[in-house]
Amino acid sequence: MYVQIITFRLDGLSPAEFAEVNAQVATQYGGVPGLVSKIFLADPDDDHAYGGVYLWESRTDVERYLREGLAQILVTDPRFVDLHTRTMAVLAAPTSITGGPVADLVARPAA
Repeated sequence: MYVQIITFRLDGLSPAEFAEVNAQVATQYGGVPGLVSKIFLADPDDDHAYGGVYLWESRTDVERYLREGLAQILVTDPRFVDLHTRTMAVLAAPTSITGGPVADLVARPAA
């Protein structure tokens, strides 16, 4: 299991307009292969800083999403700037202790 964190800033897109974009694409995430969940983020102290935390089944799923998935909206639209992404493996054993959604992974290492 992998966690991906994407952060970016808005340039030429208001927070209200961005909320409309989110409303349009949020329902599409249910069909993304390998995506366990997505959390949408906003910085309350900076109305142009946003991001997402994604929980993926595999690294291959992350790579496919970046290459051909909904991430292309962020990559190709010039109103999304300072785009950063980082992907890390989930440490299943300690995460299960703190209540993370990885109970079925404790017996096996990250892929």
